[in-house]
Amino acid sequence: MLQTAGRPIQLDTLAIAAYEHLLEYGRRDDRYLCRRFGIQPERVNAIYRLLTELCVVEKEPGRPDSWRAVEPRLAMVRLVVPLEDEARRSAVVAEQLRTQLQSLIPVHQTVTGARSHQHIDIIDDPAKLATLFSEKLAACRRRLYVLHPDDQQPWPFRDTAATLLTEAMARGVRLRGALQHGVRSCAPTPTLMEHLNGAGADLRTAVDLPAQVIVFDDDCCLVSVPGRSPDGSALPGRTTTLVIHQPLIIALLAGVCRTAWAQGAPLPAPGTDRAQVAGHLRQRILQLLAGGAKDEAVARRLGLSVRTCRRHISEIMQDLGADSRFQAGFEACSRGLLPAIGSSGRVRGDRDEWLGSESGAA
Repeated sequence: MLQTAGRPIQLDTLAIAAYEHLLEYGRRDDRYLCRRFGIQPERVNAIYRLLTELCVVEKEPGRPDSWRAVEPRLAMVRLVVPLEDEARRSAVVAEQLRTQLQSLIPVHQTVTGARSHQHIDIIDDPAKLATLFSEKLAACRRRLYVLHPDDQQPWPFRDTAATLLTEAMARGVRLRGALQHGVRSCAPTPTLMEHLNGAGADLRTAVDLPAQVIVFDDDCCLVSVPGRSPDGSALPGRTTTLVIHQPLIIALLAGVCRTAWAQGAPLPAPGTDRAQVAGHLRQRILQLLAGGAKDEAVARRLGLSVRTCRRHISEIMQDLGADSRFQAGFEACSRGLLPAIGSSGRVRGDRDEWLGSESGAA
């Protein structure tokens, strides 16, 4: 079988009959072939071109109108043997190339194989992030950690979170997470948390969290931070997500998640534990105000709306009898409300009574 313009050439019944007639009668008879097979002379010419390419017919030397059949084994010598020789030479060259290139495989695997498990990717597209979250969650088998610091930040997986996370827990994935206290008053997050806790999760809230972090087993971690333009200015409503595969970084972030979860407040039944949450918020608001943070920055840091944050600040100033934020900071320091929290995790002295006020509940 030859190749002409990418198409295979094969001997068909008509070509075999033409070769047989030439071999038997020693001459080419186009009219016989046209009459017997009902074909046009152009078709006969095409048949003879094929037989010539196959080296089984040829014109007799010195007699351009005379044709003769060639013994097929001689045609093989002329046509097939050179191809076989070329194939053998190509096979030798191919084997030499294969041997040399295979020597580089261990080098490539050592370098890029290790790198593929340690690299960090950056994703800015929410659709790609949502797809990646779904894929990683589907592959998760043991545990999932989640930190979500700010309900104003978009959850790329919020619309499908309940279903996907519930399915993961049904196949044995252990879900632990911490969200900021502010989400307790920002629908629909409290309902989602209650649903997931009812399905086996352990989600809590904390006063302040560093970043949105999701850790899948020990294999991958997603860290989302507010998006930035090339000049460094913030892009409202935009996030940039780091996709981390480096084992040491994943272990570090998993430890951060565990610590935040352990220090968080369990999601209580309605009407309970408000004092603890309020106390944590008041303490953190005082710390941020003492550091010079503006209302908007405090609200953003604690996952509160600016209106709710200002209500907390107003109540703090009223309780301290202060007419300005500066006076509130002075009063808080003079009353010992801003020193560090003790090792037990609770504020010492008269701060317990003040920070536990129901008026500061989120």
